[in-house]
Amino acid sequence: MSVHPLLVSLFTERAVQQNQVTDITMTASTITVHVQPKVAARYVRSDCQVPVLVRPHESEVFTVQGLGLSGRAVCYVVTSQRVSYFNDAGKFVTFVVPLPGIRSDLCVTDEVVEKALYFNVDRNLSLAVTTAMLNDLYQVQTSDSALERWKTAEAEKLPTVGQLIQRLNEQKKITVLHLDEYKATGTDSWELAIRDEHGRLLFSVRLKRRDARQMQAILRWLRMLGLHLQTIYVDLWAAYAPAIHAIYPHAQIQYDYFHIIQNIHRHLYKALTCYRKAFQAASSEPAQAAVRKALHKKLWDNRYVLFTNAENLAPEQQNILDELLCEHADTIVEHIVVFRRCLRDVFNASDSFLEAVERVACLIVEGWGDVSTAFAKVMAFLRDHLENMLTYLRVAGVQRNSLSECTIRGLRRMEHVRQGFKTHHGRVNHLKLLLWRRYLRPAAT
Repeated sequence: MSVHPLLVSLFTERAVQQNQVTDITMTASTITVHVQPKVAARYVRSDCQVPVLVRPHESEVFTVQGLGLSGRAVCYVVTSQRVSYFNDAGKFVTFVVPLPGIRSDLCVTDEVVEKALYFNVDRNLSLAVTTAMLNDLYQVQTSDSALERWKTAEAEKLPTVGQLIQRLNEQKKITVLHLDEYKATGTDSWELAIRDEHGRLLFSVRLKRRDARQMQAILRWLRMLGLHLQTIYVDLWAAYAPAIHAIYPHAQIQYDYFHIIQNIHRHLYKALTCYRKAFQAASSEPAQAAVRKALHKKLWDNRYVLFTNAENLAPEQQNILDELLCEHADTIVEHIVVFRRCLRDVFNASDSFLEAVERVACLIVEGWGDVSTAFAKVMAFLRDHLENMLTYLRVAGVQRNSLSECTIRGLRRMEHVRQGFKTHHGRVNHLKLLLWRRYLRPAAT
């Protein structure tokens, strides 16, 4: 039976365009397309020196779902054809003629799988939402478990993680890494998130042990993949520096500015908490008790104003800060505000590494480490790690901030819609698909 070419042209899926359409029937809700492969007279086979003549052997009929058209579901009735031949050794051999665009193992077309991966991987929608959208937009009926099987099948066709990273390195040389570790949602496992200088999320590696030895193993693996790293941005985890020096001895280390300030604020916040408790517990006359209680409440309700940079304060917040400094003059409250401003000058106002070192030396001479235990810890922290904190002032091209936090946020968003990946294997498959589809997949022609 011949099918009008104009009718065939309405279907854009490879299942129609690259196979032979024998019939098309329509109902109010479904379009049924009968297809079969285009069988050539001869085929190139690995066990034959010349293209071999084939003969029909047996056929099989099965159905697959395609993308809906004009509000109707599309069903392909596929007749697969097995053909036979005798190879050069005289052995009788059969094979199934390829059916472009048909996923017989998944009972859908290539385009259905592509739409599912687009929603779930590219757009970061959950399996449940992806299932609903496939049904609502394309009349494809499936399930969450089926989508998971589709993802697994597609991920297993991809190269290994190491090979994908090698391809990324060939595409754009990787000389800088941004590293950060975090605890994956729904697990007790730590993951090492890796992003390069081009903003590409390379991968998230599970840490079997959270120590320098494990970190060395990961860096050694990256070195074996051919990555010649010049700069590595890290947080303040003690395992980083010795591991980097061992595997990449010439690489520069830059501590992420966000984590530097976070660590400093952690100590200063403890100092404020100790002062607040002492202020609350101090005895006072009954007439002053209500005033002291109000001052305590005001300080605690507005404590984050003390840790906000001056340029980020709204006018009303600046007024509150001035009042707090007046009410708590010559106390830890005032010391925190003044000390933070001095520290910011170390990182923001210094034009060279030497100038930054001189500013830190001034803080030491001024006795900031004697203010309290918390201030002493901050000063010790600066002394011990100043070189790696200020690499951006010592080495041209090094930035102060890393991309680690946006890397973690991206991974958290993936985990959030899934309430955490159910298995580590599923997590690896998802990240492989993301890596391939976002950075490496050849552009459609």
